[in-house]
Amino acid sequence: MPQPSALELAHALFDALAGRDQAEIGGLYTEDCVCVDPHYPEIEMRGRAAFDRGMEWGLGSIEQFGFSIVQAFESDDRMNVAIEVDTHHVLKGGKRLDFPQVFIVEARAGHIASLRAYEPYR
Repeated sequence: MPQPSALELAHALFDALAGRDQAEIGGLYTEDCVCVDPHYPEIEMRGRAAFDRGMEWGLGSIEQFGFSIVQAFESDDRMNVAIEVDTHHVLKGGKRLDFPQVFIVEARAGHIASLRAYEPYR
């Protein structure tokens, strides 16, 4: 059976975030993953332990995750993808956050090895 593509893994990640399933979210990543996201207290999370701490913070801060894919560009081998999304989150307490962002995702051995988030803030 073929390995899931980076885009398929990103879809699974967005679904798991929407479902707030920390075990499912973590299970999508390699043990040596790298996740870079300027929204998190630890901007560069290296390894599953750091990533799991970040997700615990994210799930504790965000009541509802929302990602709508605008467009995606895959590499020829489908193991890398750039995804433009419209993000629609609701924080604990009801504050809405709506902003565009881009994720660069690298897949390895059926898991996410790297995810980097970029926002077009001034």
